[in-house]
Amino acid sequence: MVGCAAFYTAETTLIRWIGPGWPAPVTLLWREVAAIALLLPFVVHQRGKPLRTRQWRWLTFRSLTGTAGLILSIYAIARLPLAISTTLSFTRPLWIMIIAWLVLGESFGARKVVALFLGIVGVLWIAQPAAALPDLSAAAASIGAALLFAASIVSIRFMTATETPLTIMFYGQALGLAFTAPLAIWSWRAPDAFEALILLSVGVLGLGTMACHVKALQAAEVSVVGPYEYLRLPFAMLAGLVLLGEVPGWIGLVGAAVILSAALVAAGEGRMQAGSEEPKPEADEEFHLPPDADWTTKRIRTVLEEQLRAEVALAAAHMRDPYWTDSRTGHNIGHDELAAVRFMESISLEPTAEENDDPELYASWILRQLDVVAERFRMEAPDPDGYGIATIGTVKRKLRQILMRGE
Repeated sequence: MVGCAAFYTAETTLIRWIGPGWPAPVTLLWREVAAIALLLPFVVHQRGKPLRTRQWRWLTFRSLTGTAGLILSIYAIARLPLAISTTLSFTRPLWIMIIAWLVLGESFGARKVVALFLGIVGVLWIAQPAAALPDLSAAAASIGAALLFAASIVSIRFMTATETPLTIMFYGQALGLAFTAPLAIWSWRAPDAFEALILLSVGVLGLGTMACHVKALQAAEVSVVGPYEYLRLPFAMLAGLVLLGEVPGWIGLVGAAVILSAALVAAGEGRMQAGSEEPKPEADEEFHLPPDADWTTKRIRTVLEEQLRAEVALAAAHMRDPYWTDSRTGHNIGHDELAAVRFMESISLEPTAEENDDPELYASWILRQLDVVAERFRMEAPDPDGYGIATIGTVKRKLRQILMRGE
């Protein structure tokens, strides 16, 4: 994630350096062309396997939201001091909390309320007239970009069960290019050779940011990776000061501290939910069953067992279907999915006497154990395409949704 922060800072510094004279869609077009050129050899090397997908709806949604977010982000970065645009991008975790609560049924506890409150205070503080922002519309664009990026990130959770990171990345750029091209043509400005090099470099750096992020998420939990994103702020302040001559004002520094605190509170919530590997949940676990739901430990256990049987059936279907077999290596993703189910079946589902009397405690324990199994699967199981770990994530997400709906 240190590399991710460095790539991101270099990319935003170039965008800031070329300034607002370049239309955002044109900058994004060059960025996408460079990214596709770099990704295409990997797609060819795998004989087109990453082009196979059954998730056109979610891939299209992610590309639309991601493309719109990038246009707004480029517009904002070119017009705001680097530290301010980076600070406002940290509202993304707050938007993710809200979307996950509305769409995925995730809990919204006291820590998240505090994080949201701090985020709103920080944004209002930075946007106050005394801050003398050079462009309020750019500040609004930066916050809007954070919202769109949050929607894009949440949508990935619906694709990870069937799509590889390369598939998601390639279609994100290819569909993004199709969406961006009409806007870029309408606002076209032809670069000279040096400007073209700078614009292509933005694409290379952007892809480096994305690749480092994906690699980090493959190596560690989101709750571990997330806090490292905030390295972008000191990097941005240093780059702005040394390369662009931007000296942060005290209002901006205070606002950055408040928004950063909000983001860290949100990250702390994620770490609490991931928790330690102790089998019992902590007393301040945020997961709660709906108060009007009539759950019993037996019903919760039955729901999980049904989820596991469904995943076994899906893995078996994939193993029978050559569509899911790599023609080069002969490896079928169904084997990884089935291995993940076997890991989850190792969880002891027999409740203790205390858990038998408290379904909420039992549900929390099961969700915690799925996190533990996911970590163990990452360390012990070969999972070349990421479908095994995605299977564990899918089971946990579906179980949590069912429990929250009270079905």
